Amino acid sequence: MRLRRDGEPQHFYRDQTLGVTRDSTVSGLFQACYGASRDADQVGLLGRVGGVSETTPSGRPLVPGTASWLQRVGAIVVDWLACYLVAYFILQDVNHPAFGALVPLLFLLETGIGIALTGASLGHKVLRLTVHELNGRPLPLLKAFLRQLLVLLVIPPLVFLADGRGLHDIWTNSAVFARRPAPGTT
Repeated sequence: MRLRRDGEPQHFYRDQTLGVTRDSTVSGLFQACYGASRDADQVGLLGRVGGVSETTPSGRPLVPGTASWLQRVGAIVVDWLACYLVAYFILQDVNHPAFGALVPLLFLLETGIGIALTGASLGHKVLRLTVHELNGRPLPLLKAFLRQLLVLLVIPPLVFLADGRGLHDIWTNSAVFARRPAPGTT
């Protein structure tokens, strides 16, 4: 048994399926997420070491890394404003009874379809972000819709790990990455 910095005992147990040591003080609900992130860092699935495609579909080299929270929030704001404007053009009145339901529905459709087809919504494209599975493959349509439905619930994105991935990313095995061109390319 180890002691934490505050002098309290810290309990660990050995997970036989993955062969890793886990902290037993983490709640059972989040244990798989917590352990998965540490295990993935060890085997290099979360970015810089490997497992994520090093090039765009056009062959352009990238420096992979997860996006910052400011970039993620900016992408959501761009997407939400775009959906708000489309809803306004459809209904011509923000006080229309359907307006409050139309904006989230448009957000779900725009972001879900955009992520599934191109790996990014409008907001992600504007901020040069991409969303894909940890193995580098694009998200299937149903996974993209599930991810965006969880974003609409607000709480899953607010519960996140040190690598910036929220519960919506963990549950769909995805991540938001910043697309940065390699030095010397435009």
